[in-house]
Amino acid sequence: MEITEIYRRYTDQVCEIHLYQRVLKTSARKEYERVIQFGIQQEKIWEDHRVPKDIPLSTHNFFFRTAQFNQQNFFYGYKERRFEDQKLAVWRHKNKQYQWLLAEAYELFEDFME
Repeated sequence: MEITEIYRRYTDQVCEIHLYQRVLKTSARKEYERVIQFGIQQEKIWEDHRVPKDIPLSTHNFFFRTAQFNQQNFFYGYKERRFEDQKLAVWRHKNKQYQWLLAEAYELFEDFME
């Protein structure tokens, strides 16, 4: 295979990764804006009803159904999410997705160099 063809394939694949990055960036921005709007609405509700602000926005129980014991639920965790936690979660998720794209780009470059 010619070097120009190898390079073209490499750049085509890098372009795909770049497109994914753009989609992730847009998606993360929209999700962050949604979280901000939800937080503003919640604060207004809390102020109107004089609810303490340390109440979590969401609570989550984690469990799975066991193969033994007649399919009983096995509880293994609990999480509370506050407004700041929600904002941080969007940022962390975006960064994890970016890390994966960087790993893919590195593997493409490694293959290109070979």
